[in-house]
Amino acid sequence: MASLRNRVVGSSLILGMTALAGLARAETEAQRAHRAGEIIAAVNSPFCPASTLASCSSPQAAAWRREIQQWVDEGLTKVEICTRLEVRVGHRLCAMPRSPFASTLPILLSLGAIGVLGLLLRRLVRPALSRAAVSSGPDGSQDDTTSDLDVALDRELAALDDGDR
Repeated sequence: MASLRNRVVGSSLILGMTALAGLARAETEAQRAHRAGEIIAAVNSPFCPASTLASCSSPQAAAWRREIQQWVDEGLTKVEICTRLEVRVGHRLCAMPRSPFASTLPILLSLGAIGVLGLLLRRLVRPALSRAAVSSGPDGSQDDTTSDLDVALDRELAALDDGDR
């Protein structure tokens, strides 16, 4: 009885894995087609000025598109494919970062610039705030306008207090 149950469970697992393997295969083919399309759209065409391989109607561009799809199916990366194409023509065709550092450099520069601007803003705003908070004369005494306002406010408050009694 246990042997029969083990066979049923094992058969079910094998059947499930086979079905999932077919789905995984279709998914990777779709991913490869998508990746090939991205590469084709990013590579400048040496056959059509100011256009990419995706928008070039030249027969040579069509051959390159088929070749890129084949290389993607073989597992080559975007950088490897661009390198192969650039070796053929002798100049750069792909406008993309070649290393992880090159792709993170713009982000790091932006964050650095934001930090520097924040520090500059802090240095410029802090003295203005401290001058506005303390309105004192050159000898440390209060301004005449501030003391006049305080005296007038005290008089009004006293008049209100006397009127309530």
